[in-house]
Amino acid sequence: MNDRKANVVLGIAISLIMALALAVVFVANKPATPRDPSSPEGAVQAYLKAVVASDYTKAITHLDPASTCKVADLDNSYFAKDVRINLIDSSQTATDATVKISVEIPSGAPIEGYYSEEHTLRLTRSDAGWLITGMPWPMYSCGMVK
Repeated sequence: MNDRKANVVLGIAISLIMALALAVVFVANKPATPRDPSSPEGAVQAYLKAVVASDYTKAITHLDPASTCKVADLDNSYFAKDVRINLIDSSQTATDATVKISVEIPSGAPIEGYYSEEHTLRLTRSDAGWLITGMPWPMYSCGMVK
């Protein structure tokens, strides 16, 4: 009888582990929540979608025209194509905003396969909506490429 009891407990434990694994896979592959394009988060999301899709011409349209960052700067940037980006926090005033993101980059390790870095994107409100200022991820230098 003890063997049967042990098998039932083992079966329940395996079922719970499989359910948890499926939940993790589902959450990890969940599509991004669309943000309001007229919000700072929406402007950052549109910029990041264009960057990840390698549509740098479109990505640059989300930057303040006064920025020194150009398409060539994005051409020279690097990030892994299977990068994961998550919104951490945002704040805004009437004219300025910040959006903090977590960028998860594959480490190549079989366990704990990503490492994370945080970036803060700064935005300013214009007649065209929210525009990103400064040097947003994945650029680390702008204006150096001629």
